[in-house]
Amino acid sequence: MRFRKKPVVIEAVRFDGTMTSIEPLNIPDCSQELGSKTLQIPTLEGEMTAQPGDWIIRGVNGEFYPCKPDIFEKTYEFAESVTPKCPRCGDLYYDPKEMLQTAWQHAAVLG
Repeated sequence: MRFRKKPVVIEAVRFDGTMTSIEPLNIPDCSQELGSKTLQIPTLEGEMTAQPGDWIIRGVNGEFYPCKPDIFEKTYEFAESVTPKCPRCGDLYYDPKEMLQTAWQHAAVLG
């Protein structure tokens, strides 16, 4: 049997050997020894070591794990942030309240 990976959007940063490079992910309990360029990350499978150049991924359940660059490139592609648009008028929604308000306005107009 063959399977295809479901299209999900994940968060990831490229680890450059410094803790600063992974700050956007707010990874709890990761550690780096003083003077070391590697990062220790607790994962669902136990502690894993990330090397500079590895991608650090937040999975669909909020878990973290390192991924080698060649595997990352074969598995993931850049997903631009998409601001949803109203299919009727093309207005951009910047928050859920706006989306609901636009729907009500269209309902009032359409009567």
